Amino acid sequence: YGIDTRASKEVKEMTENIGEEELLENNGIVLSSQSVGPKILWLMKNEPEIFKRTSKLVSATTYLVYKLTSRSVIDYYSTTCFNPIFPLFYLYFRKFRYRYFNQYSILYL
Repeated sequence: YGIDTRASKEVKEMTENIGEEELLENNGIVLSSQSVGPKILWLMKNEPEIFKRTSKLVSATTYLVYKLTSRSVIDYYSTTCFNPIFPLFYLYFRKFRYRYFNQYSILYL
């Protein structure tokens, strides 16, 4: 959560690459130590072997649903935790925007 600040460099990097205005326009918030996107980027950079073995990156809720149903799904509300990967603006229209998947080579969620 917000206590873990290991991805502070990635917050800065992603904010510079995406732009604060675009983040605010699409998400309604800027990136912070609570944002999952920079944490995923940190994991890719700092723990590449662990990241290579990762098949999915999910929230606690999604994990519990998977354990109970054997289905890997995520609801629209939970995707807001994955900013800027699933921007809030696009959730309003129930469309996911995958722009940042390619930019940061994020393949799984």
